[in-house]
Amino acid sequence: MLRYACLFAHDHPSTPDSVWDIDNGQMDGWAEWFEQIPQLFLYLIGDAAHLPRIAPCAIYSDVESPACLMAPMAEVRERWHALDRHMQPRLPQLPADAQAQWAHMHTTVSTTSREWLILDCCQFCDAAIGTPDMNAFLQQTRQRCAEWGPAPEPGSGDLPPVLLPLLSDATGQWGWWNPNVIERIYTIEAQPHAEWPDDLRESYEPAKDWQPWIEEVQAYYVRRIDRAAGASPSADADRPRAPAGLVTPYGRWLVHPDEGAEWIDIEAGYIVIRQHGDWHAGAPGGLKDPNGRWVVPVSAGYVNVSPLTRTLALGRRAPLPEGTSGIVDLLRWPGGESLFDDLTGGTLHDDGRVRLFHADDTVSAVDAATGEPLFDTRYKNVFAFHRKLRLAVVEWCRPGEHSPDNPGILQGVVHESGRLVIPCEYAHVHHAYQQPPKLRKRSLIDAIARRG
Repeated sequence: MLRYACLFAHDHPSTPDSVWDIDNGQMDGWAEWFEQIPQLFLYLIGDAAHLPRIAPCAIYSDVESPACLMAPMAEVRERWHALDRHMQPRLPQLPADAQAQWAHMHTTVSTTSREWLILDCCQFCDAAIGTPDMNAFLQQTRQRCAEWGPAPEPGSGDLPPVLLPLLSDATGQWGWWNPNVIERIYTIEAQPHAEWPDDLRESYEPAKDWQPWIEEVQAYYVRRIDRAAGASPSADADRPRAPAGLVTPYGRWLVHPDEGAEWIDIEAGYIVIRQHGDWHAGAPGGLKDPNGRWVVPVSAGYVNVSPLTRTLALGRRAPLPEGTSGIVDLLRWPGGESLFDDLTGGTLHDDGRVRLFHADDTVSAVDAATGEPLFDTRYKNVFAFHRKLRLAVVEWCRPGEHSPDNPGILQGVVHESGRLVIPCEYAHVHHAYQQPPKLRKRSLIDAIARRG
C-alpha cells in the first residue's frame, strides 16, 4: 500500500460536514510526499505554542472519527514567513530547481485566501480510522510539532536543530508542491487512455511491453508516442523502443523518459531503472525511491542492479571475464560495498533471510539487513528457518559418483548460528520442502536414513 501525506488548503475547518469536491472552489491542493511525512509539512501545521488540532476528514467513509491534523492559516503564514527570513540568505547557494521550488511554495502560502491548512497523513497508520491505534498515531504525530517553538527572528537565535534540514534538504524535507495534488481527495486509479489529461494523452501511451499501471506508486508506465512512425515503437518489433517513464494520473513524473529508462519495475521498495545494454556487459541501471529521487544513479556505473532488501542488492561494476554472463555481486547500501562476488542470483526468503546462489551451485544464507552470512558453510539448499527454533533443513551434495548406495544429495538440520543439529547423513528430513523442520514430542525430528 502506498503511504502518502498531503497538504490541502480549505475555506473551512475539517468537520464531518465539510465539502470535498474539486468543482466547489472551496479548497486547493498544495503538496504531497510518499513514504514519510516531510518535516516542512509538520512545521507548517504546528509548533509547541500552537499544536495542530486533530479532526475528522470527510474525504474518508468514516466522516465522524479523527483522521487528520489542521491549523488556522494565519498561524501557518506566520510560521512560513519566519522560516523564509532564515532561508533568504541561503537561497543563492541552493540549486536553481530548489530556488524555484521555494519561490513556488512562498507564493502558495503567502497568497492563499483559504482559512485552514489540513494535513492528511492517516495512510501512515496501519490501523483503520476510528480505532484506538489510529487515534494514538494522530496524537503522536501532533506531538512531533512540540519539538520546536515559533521560529526566532534572524539574528536573535538559530532555528532549533530539528528544523535546520529545512534550510538545505530540499529533496527530502519539502515535499512535492503542485496544485494537481488536489486529485488526492479521490481514489487514485488507472483510467482509460482516452480519459488521461490532455498533456499526457497527446504525447504518451501505456507501455505495451509491461504492466501499464504500477500500483505500488499509483502511476502509469508509459512510452512516448512515435509520431514519425505513425504508431508507437512498442507496436513495431523492428524499431527500438522509446524510453519509458513513470507518471501519476495527475502529472507527477517519478521517472521521466528523458532519463533514458528502457525498463522500470518496483522491487524491495525501490523504483528500479535499467537502460539499454549489451547482453554480456549488462544493462546500466540505478535505483530511485518512491518519490523519484535517485538513491543509486545510473552514473554510479552499476549494471544489472536488482534490490533484494532496502540495504542489499545484486549487481556489479567490474566487467565480466570473457565467456561468462549473468554473474553479479551482493552490494550493500549506502556505499555499494561488495560483500559477495561470483553469484548467479539471490532472493529474500519468506523466513526473512536472504539466500544467495553461487556460481558453483551452492547457497548461502545471509542477514537481510547487513548481508553478513549466518554461517560460513555453503550448502546445496537452505530451506525455511523455523521462526522460534531458528532451525532449517539443509541439503549437502555428497562428493563422488552417485549410486543407490551413495545418493547425491543428503539432508540435515542446521541452527542459524551454523551449528549442525542433525548432520547431513539422511535421505530426507520430514517436511523439508513444505515448511521448517517440525519437532515432535521430546524434541524429535523425523528423518529417513539413506540406504547402506
